[in-house]
Amino acid sequence: MLRPFGVVWAALGLTWAPIPLPSGFVILSLAGMFFAGTIFVGLVPALEDSQRRQVENWFLAGYGTAVLIFLFEATSVNWTRGSFCRVNENNK
Repeated sequence: MLRPFGVVWAALGLTWAPIPLPSGFVILSLAGMFFAGTIFVGLVPALEDSQRRQVENWFLAGYGTAVLIFLFEATSVNWTRGSFCRVNENNK
């Protein structure tokens, strides 16, 4: 029930974004991932047990990869000097 809240919040954040065009691409990407994930999770119960286990393993592998990327970004310079910071520096 609270899942669409993140997409709605991101859309509201787009209204006060200093550079709305890159933010628009981010919200479209977020909405697309939300939509695809909702369909994907809805189709999983229809799978057989062996297929369901394979999907669960791939999901966990993707989640683990995302956590590793997050940790890398959080511990590197990319966290404080990300792509949005570079966009803002170019517009001075």
